[in-house]
This record gives sequence, C-alpha cells and structure tokens, in this order.
Amino acid sequence: MLFKVFAVDPSINKMGWAVLNSREEIINAGILNYTGRGSVNARIKMIIHEIHKLLVANEIKNSDYFVVEACAQIVNPRSFLILERVRSAIETVAIIHGVKVPGRVNPRSIHVRMLGLEKPEKRSKIKQITRQFVSSNYLDFFRVNNIDVDRKNQDIFDAILIGMYFCRVMIFARDDYEISKILSDI
Repeated sequence: MLFKVFAVDPSINKMGWAVLNSREEIINAGILNYTGRGSVNARIKMIIHEIHKLLVANEIKNSDYFVVEACAQIVNPRSFLILERVRSAIETVAIIHGVKVPGRVNPRSIHVRMLGLEKPEKRSKIKQITRQFVSSNYLDFFRVNNIDVDRKNQDIFDAILIGMYFCRVMIFARDDYEISKILSDI
C-alpha cells in the first residue's frame, strides 16, 4: 500500500516535521521556528496555519497519515499542558484536512525498536544516536537540501525518525485499529 506520512516532533518553539512515503523515502522536511514570536495562543495560531499550508503543499491526502510524538514524561506540568494544546491543535488540522490520525508515537517505542536502546538513556545521548542513525540513512537528502547534520537541526532528525518508525509499523499492521494499538503500546 502506497501512502505518505506527515510526522511531527511537536513544540511551541521549534517544531520538526517530515514527509516520508511508504518506502521510507523523505519527500520533504523542515523546522517551524516560533521561538519568542508572541504569546502561546499567537504561536499556536501560527502553527495551525503553517501545518495547513504544509499539508496542502506536500499533497497530503485522505489515504495518508499524520503522526505526532507522544509525551515522553512530564517534567514541567505547565509545559506539558502547552504541548498538549499544540498536539491537539495540529492533529485537529490534519483531521479537518481529511488525513488519517491513528494515534501518537510513543518515544520509548522508537528508542527500543529503531535505535536498539533497551534501557533508558540520557536525553543528550538519545539525541546524538538519533542524529547518527537518521543522517546515516538520509545523508543525500541533507546534502541536496543543504541541511547541516548537527544539533541545531535536531527537530528534523526527530521528525524523520518518527516517520520511519510509523512506516515500519505499517508493515505489520493490518488495519487502522491495529495501527492505533501498536502506537499506544508502551
């Protein structure tokens, strides 16, 4: 089955996004940067507008998927609530656009199944391993698009990894129910 996945590493400041096809080929990727650009409400409104534009520009259709990384852990309750508003808003945009939103991707599942991390690691170590893993798989994409393979573009690496994981979930899932069951697996 051919499809596209629009994957998002959500944030109120710097949000990574990537569009991959079902063969795990990157179609497009980037970062939306809203750092210091007004109130939370103003930034969410800008994010909603930009996500809509990206769905249209990348021709994301009703046979395609929109996946967002779930919350890894709650460190700061206020930040968690703001991020939940962002997640809910962008998922709603995708639903209104007619795209399938099967659920959120558990970061721990990605760490275990994609990166081979059996035990929890420090965040900085996970970020480093993610950069190495993604850049080794997609070095041509980064070169052609003049994207530095460094920490400042971490959000792109995270979004690509989310998309890669979802594409691999689709290999085993028989229907939308099974997809949502796998995504919610902790």
